[in-house]
Amino acid sequence: MKTTKLQHNSSELELRIKEKTGLNRTRIFLIVAMVIGVIKLGRVNLRKLAPLINPLRSRKTNYRRLNKFFQFFTFEITTLSRLMASFLPEGKWVLTMDRTNWKFGKVHINILMLGVAYKGIAIPLIWYLLRKKTKSGNSSYRDKIRIIKKFIDIFGVDRIEILTADREFIGKVWFKWLRKRKVPFAIRIMNNLTVKVGRGEVRIDSLFRNLKLGEHTFYRTKKTVYGYKLSIIAVKLEDEYLIVATNMKQELALGYYKKRWEIETLFSALKMRGLNLEETHMCDRKKIHTLVGILAIAFVWCHIIGEWRNEIKPIKTLKHGRKAQSLFLYGLEFISDVFLNYEFRNKDLLLVFQKIDSRLIKIGDY
Repeated sequence: MKTTKLQHNSSELELRIKEKTGLNRTRIFLIVAMVIGVIKLGRVNLRKLAPLINPLRSRKTNYRRLNKFFQFFTFEITTLSRLMASFLPEGKWVLTMDRTNWKFGKVHINILMLGVAYKGIAIPLIWYLLRKKTKSGNSSYRDKIRIIKKFIDIFGVDRIEILTADREFIGKVWFKWLRKRKVPFAIRIMNNLTVKVGRGEVRIDSLFRNLKLGEHTFYRTKKTVYGYKLSIIAVKLEDEYLIVATNMKQELALGYYKKRWEIETLFSALKMRGLNLEETHMCDRKKIHTLVGILAIAFVWCHIIGEWRNEIKPIKTLKHGRKAQSLFLYGLEFISDVFLNYEFRNKDLLLVFQKIDSRLIKIGDY
């Protein structure tokens, strides 16, 4: 039976992913079909995606097939991490770690994610679904160690230029583990943390009371933070201080820490401004892990195309200096339009597949 140009290009991409990951081709077919469907619609609802999986079969049959896929298949984290890493430049990476959550019915869903800061947004690399039952439940030191240990097992500690994280990612056992593994980091700490000064103890933010709004400074000596002697940098914000503890050069740490925000931008792209992860009715942790894997591939594809399109026609810069939209959204809009009108955009269809295919070649290097 004659295939469409979209189906033909999809088949070529399926073969490339199979070659690099060793996954079953039937599963790869569904993965690629879902990635294309998510980009087309900006939706993750399986009932909405079902008609796009195989137009020659009924919606009911496709929907049943998708449910079976999520019931029996889970991405192997090492294979998936290497797949995501293949889209990144070689060398050391600035890692950014954070947790995101939402609620479906009475179920709270918490995802701990590690990403690589890259051109204003983080590329998702490793994530785990946490066993948290409330929105406010923070990750434990075991969760933190688990995700960084997995990164080191796959890529090695030498790939870490620095690890950045917010105030949730603090603690004595955690900092001791980072020190033992020689992981460089810049992590924000609480304003009310007490530190020794002379013979007494004071709140750490009191050391910077003379700072003016927007100013930053380094404390002259290292302070013991969670049992670890660290350098301290502070910035005066409108109603509090941003205080960062680091085991690297003070003058570089704050610049690195600012890249932490890129994982927040990633969460926004996955959840609200693009792929609508929160739309899913899934509650099972393994199924959500797999769904995030599908969205991660879709996200990176859009980002790659956004980079390429930005070189041809740069994104407009607004008066306040920020870009009118992210590279991800720029790419998402372009690919979505190409997929929806592929009969009339043969050249663009070929190019969007070629761009992601060329990045996949590097997977075997790890």
